[in-house]
Amino acid sequence: MKEHLLSSSDRAALQSLIPLAGAVGAGTIFSLFAGNRRGAGLRVFEVFAIVAVLTAAASTAAISIDLLHANQAISDRDLTQTAMPLIIGTLLLVVVSVFNRINESLNRLLVLLPFVSVAVFAAAALVISSWSIGPGAALWVVMAIFFAGLALSGIGWLVDRRMRHSDRRFEQRRLVRLARLGYVPTRIDLKATLPSVQDSSVDLLGWMKGDSTLLTYADAAFLRNLTKERWDALSDGRASTAVGSLILLDVDLQGLIRRGRGPGRLRITLLRTGPKADSEAIEIVGNDDRLFDVSGLVA
Repeated sequence: MKEHLLSSSDRAALQSLIPLAGAVGAGTIFSLFAGNRRGAGLRVFEVFAIVAVLTAAASTAAISIDLLHANQAISDRDLTQTAMPLIIGTLLLVVVSVFNRINESLNRLLVLLPFVSVAVFAAAALVISSWSIGPGAALWVVMAIFFAGLALSGIGWLVDRRMRHSDRRFEQRRLVRLARLGYVPTRIDLKATLPSVQDSSVDLLGWMKGDSTLLTYADAAFLRNLTKERWDALSDGRASTAVGSLILLDVDLQGLIRRGRGPGRLRITLLRTGPKADSEAIEIVGNDDRLFDVSGLVA
């Protein structure tokens, strides 16, 4: 009985999949160590995607080696199924690489994410569909992919430019509105202290009107983020403990969004040290101009 052996073309195809899988794995490792450092939640997603890519590449390499070792004839479907984990892994690697390049604020990220998703999908679809293109049309396919990328990048640039312009105008209008209402911008020194780092200066800005010292939402958000960063630095061993009779423990903004309406609430948690040491939470309701009066906390 005639034995059906692996054909030379199928053998060459399987052999080519092994170095390709290795290249995808190496690219994934590079993405893992060269990517931007992010928060814990985003790092979990990144590690999940990287493990999926490595597993896909390893699966293709293992199946290819097994089929080469068996040296038996395979169908075109078997060859395609062997390559599919590598194709999926490559697409995941593209997603991780794009994810590492995005470094925008949350508001801009949410707006630009659909354009990035469309760009990834369009690029993948154009490249995958090129398998049926003849050599004579290869140049036109490359040009089509190039111009499609330019078009999508142009749309993304216009949207981002529009958003930046809108943000600038919003901040300028806010400044003009507060100045017309009689508020004067000023620097604020708080009585409460934070964990100390190498550059421990706190450049906190606010507004004055009469004897009152106030914070806008943006100023309060800056103080909130600074407070979290300092305590995170202390927990990581990058800062020394806070000292003083009044220590700022936490800042929380409640019921207010940057461009929303309504007064909102600012909750500040303090620690008073001394013989009767105790923590207390102060809730400050925004005034009619959506500013928080922190006069009692200013040095």
